Amino acid sequence: TLTQIAEENGGLDILCNNAGIGPTDDFQKLIDINLTAMIYGTIFAIDLMDTSKGGKGGNVVNMSSIAGLDFFPTPESSYDATKHGIVGFTRSMAQKIIQVGVRLNCICPSAVDTRMLRETFKNADVKEIFDSLGITIQRQVIININNDNTIFRKL
Repeated sequence: TLTQIAEENGGLDILCNNAGIGPTDDFQKLIDINLTAMIYGTIFAIDLMDTSKGGKGGNVVNMSSIAGLDFFPTPESSYDATKHGIVGFTRSMAQKIIQVGVRLNCICPSAVDTRMLRETFKNADVKEIFDSLGITIQRQVIININNDNTIFRKL
């Protein structure tokens, strides 16, 4: 838990909320993972970082998507709604927590060539769809640092 991490490391100074699933028929699952979990994570992290409660301050970074800013051609508007929710929550909460030493930011990356993106658009020509909208699909780069400090990189 975040509390355990804070206790083991002398506090918590950054949280990157980066979990999500793509469009699904299970709307509640989509909302729970993409939006509700991010809201809870943000609130818990702010509580641990809050300088008025003994925290050292810090930063919370919420990952949304280009789908949270403007029209995005996903087949399911419910996915887009969760990403808009992240942007709206982050904007609103950021104004309310300035005085407790915590900065709150939101990153909205463009489309990234992942299995989730390809599955979302099923058999459609994803590149053609995004090219028609002037959106460049980015390559996926994953770097995992494991407990033994080894690095796994997928390019």
